[in-house]
Amino acid sequence: MIITLRMKGKSGFSGKDITLKDIADIISHHDTDKIKNLVVGEWGQTTGRYKLIEQYHVESVIKHKHNEVHIKWIGPPHTLLDYGSSQSSPSFLLFLFAWLLLFSGAALTIMYFHEDVSMAESQIALTEMLGGSNPLWFQIPYSFGLGIGMYLFFNRFLNKKFSDEPSPLEMEVHHYEKSLADFLTEQEKARNRNG
Repeated sequence: MIITLRMKGKSGFSGKDITLKDIADIISHHDTDKIKNLVVGEWGQTTGRYKLIEQYHVESVIKHKHNEVHIKWIGPPHTLLDYGSSQSSPSFLLFLFAWLLLFSGAALTIMYFHEDVSMAESQIALTEMLGGSNPLWFQIPYSFGLGIGMYLFFNRFLNKKFSDEPSPLEMEVHHYEKSLADFLTEQEKARNRNG
């Protein structure tokens, strides 16, 4: 029997026995029930939060239990399991606190920037050059434009996206998660070599 395995790269996990379906996607024209529930490892008390399962370990377990199976590998060479990553979501109070902190920080940043560059005096001078005496006709649209610009920059309004393109924040989160997974993989490899 020939099966194709694609390691997941990074995956959440909760439980004790690590099965093949937890760490890899299985592609085969044959019945894979006996393979997908094959235990390839277990979570011990000293394992920690992360565990790295590599292709060579999976292949040795499969060959030991099912000698007739031939494996083709595609994708990443390992899966980093994150124990308990899918357990509980943060509380509403924590979300509200973080939102208020970020909102007030952003508002203060904008106000301090405007004070540093003397935005009020600049807007008054600009409206006087254009023949007006009251700067509100310029300041009010400027304020609305600042808010609308932020919504457009983050490419999202409530749950609606303006385009399929990822926002700068989504790109930063993606790069952070990728860097974190790479770092944790290297840490787990070093820990496996040392002990």
